[in-house]
Amino acid sequence: MGESAIGSVFSVLAAVLVFIIILYLAYISTKLIGKRYGRPSANGKNLRIIESMPAGPDKYLMIIRAGQKYLLVGSGKEHLEYICDLDSDELNLESSSDKSSGGDFYEILKEAAKERIGTIKNRGDKYKNSSDSK
Repeated sequence: MGESAIGSVFSVLAAVLVFIIILYLAYISTKLIGKRYGRPSANGKNLRIIESMPAGPDKYLMIIRAGQKYLLVGSGKEHLEYICDLDSDELNLESSSDKSSGGDFYEILKEAAKERIGTIKNRGDKYKNSSDSK
């Protein structure tokens, strides 16, 4: 094997090593970003974030349901502060708001699949009916 062959093998190995290092750094950075900006994904039965709104950098206002009570809290980078209780009669509690703010993913996926399957079946019926009329 000549020097050029050995050099090309080393350059390929170096390129693979650089690629692996870049992938590792991307993985670490997404983990850090996820911890900083992500919400916990626990499926609590008595505790749920109903709505969240940014109030500045690293600051949010959140409506939280705890049991049958609704609370308005402020969330900062390192703390959570109680603001007041909210009356459920004053809130606009539509079922679509629960879905958009982290409702049960399985239920949302199941409903979307049913809608998609229904659309596909309707298309099939349309083609079937048009071929029957010929």
